[in-house]
Amino acid sequence: MLFDQKAIQWMVLTSFPNLGPAHQKKLLQHFGTIESVLNAIQQGSPDVHPRVDFVQSWKTLSSTVLERSQKVYDRLQKNQVVLIHEDCPEYPTRLKHIQGAPLLFYANGNLDLLHHNKNLGIVGTRQITPYGERVIRSLMPHLVQGDLCIVSGNAYGVDSAAHENCLQHQGHTIAVQAVGVEQGQPARQHQVFQRILSQGGLVVSEFAENYEDQFGKHLFPRRNRLISGLSDGVLVIEAARKSGSLITAQYAVNQNKNVYAIPGNLDQKLSLGCLDLIRNGATPVLQASDILEDFQISSDSLETKIKQEVFDSPIEKQVHELCEVPRSFDDLVELTGESASSLSAIVTKMQLMGKLVQDGHQFKVELLS
Repeated sequence: MLFDQKAIQWMVLTSFPNLGPAHQKKLLQHFGTIESVLNAIQQGSPDVHPRVDFVQSWKTLSSTVLERSQKVYDRLQKNQVVLIHEDCPEYPTRLKHIQGAPLLFYANGNLDLLHHNKNLGIVGTRQITPYGERVIRSLMPHLVQGDLCIVSGNAYGVDSAAHENCLQHQGHTIAVQAVGVEQGQPARQHQVFQRILSQGGLVVSEFAENYEDQFGKHLFPRRNRLISGLSDGVLVIEAARKSGSLITAQYAVNQNKNVYAIPGNLDQKLSLGCLDLIRNGATPVLQASDILEDFQISSDSLETKIKQEVFDSPIEKQVHELCEVPRSFDDLVELTGESASSLSAIVTKMQLMGKLVQDGHQFKVELLS
């Protein structure tokens, strides 16, 4: 196979450790062309970087990086992974305007989503609680009906819940990975990865392969800036005060994007990060319309369609409407006229589907519905 030499050159330039997007751009501005930059690196030119140790390490690595990039490029082509650099028409306008925009990233799946007109980033803790899961289940039908594309990071917890709930409602989703673009990691995330691709979603990454050994702790902040960069606003579901999600929120602020946060209990550490965001100006989300209105979408026009799709029977819809006020099981039997055994099966099903929650001896509708 003949290699696209230009693409390989972009791969080489973006594969050196300690050479971030901002400095890559400086090198291009200084030397004029990507060929000139790579020649300067190979020659160990002092104009490449003020730190001599960086210059020498890049010079030593240059031939290895080139050889590896050629092999990786061949594999990516076979796996239908697309390389998108800043000169490509596919490069999204949203990313061009952020600080530290990547010169190159990799995409696998539905490229049209890079230009979707309404994108919402959803981030949060990996230790998602039942509360966080209920919030996502409740918001997602409305967000999908509003044609928002959900952008998240394909990690455990909130990310997975956001992607999976979006797909359950036949919505659009983009996974921005810190690991390489060809698979999700760990194994459980690979299942989400495959589901995203099989249902018309998109996976993107700055990296063709896994580079934990080279980039280490910097992988996730770099990913987070892309999540916010590809989004028009960012929603934080649950986050502690020292959460990576708050880094994403700060990137969103720096990029002039809206930040939304879910309120929570003061005595829960995974609520404190969200409460801090709200105190500092983030929009508290009490219902889906708090987000949709900023996207100029009327939640009223969506409500009927959502309810028709969610409920499998008239009795389910009736139970849901009754439980907008907390009701005991005996109240529901009396008000619906159903037998206790029949209603018990219906209520159990609605709880499993996330349409009802039990609070002590009473049932109530899902949060934020």
